Amino acid sequence: MIPVETLRLAQETAVKAAGVEVREIPGDPETLIVAQDGRYDTRKVPPARIAHEVFSLEDLINYGRRCDEATEDVTPRSVWHTSEQVVLILDDADRRDRVTFRFATTKAFDRLKALEAADSGWCNQQNFVRMLKIEFGVNAAIVATFRTLDFKRGDASHADLQHGRETLGKSVESAVQGLADIPEELVISLPIYRSVEEQAVYHVRCAVEINSIQGLFKLTPLPLELDAALQSHQDDIHSRLVAGLPDAGVFFGAP
Repeated sequence: MIPVETLRLAQETAVKAAGVEVREIPGDPETLIVAQDGRYDTRKVPPARIAHEVFSLEDLINYGRRCDEATEDVTPRSVWHTSEQVVLILDDADRRDRVTFRFATTKAFDRLKALEAADSGWCNQQNFVRMLKIEFGVNAAIVATFRTLDFKRGDASHADLQHGRETLGKSVESAVQGLADIPEELVISLPIYRSVEEQAVYHVRCAVEINSIQGLFKLTPLPLELDAALQSHQDDIHSRLVAGLPDAGVFFGAP
């Protein structure tokens, strides 16, 4: 594909070679003066392509309705949506004029998404409690069960003496007071998005892992839990678009 700058340079070169001069009119950005061979002509500048960005799905729907009311022509429109954005194509014939609504995720969701990674790290008791309380807003009673855990460790040496060989070993004994009260799973309730009108709360089941020897904790979303939450939101978006723009095609995906 030829770069845009190369095409623009070729066009400017061709204009100069033909002896054509294009001038702007001060105070009138919609009109240009074209001079060639001592003759002058005026040309209307076509309006820029529509590339609006709105901050809510309702605004995107309202813009689509406004376009329907402003024109008598039947223009084929379509709406495409993913977990990142919704794009309204105002004319499927050229697919250039569009209105976009981009989703902005919450810090809590981004944190949970990072914990889903296989290489996500373990954290100590203090940081784990802080994460549950401040980042995820977990119930205070549940947080307290993790805060009151008491790790006790001790070393025990043993000797194994046999004919012809001698071995010495050392084992680590670890006990955690209050471990019986710790759940194997936690349900983290959080909004996925912070965008206008998109703060619905979703529930994500997470596994709780404890390394009692090192006193470390790990929280991991169970398989497909985050995907299910995202899909639930996408289903809701789809329904709202179909209801709000009944004359437009609504599709999962990007244009």
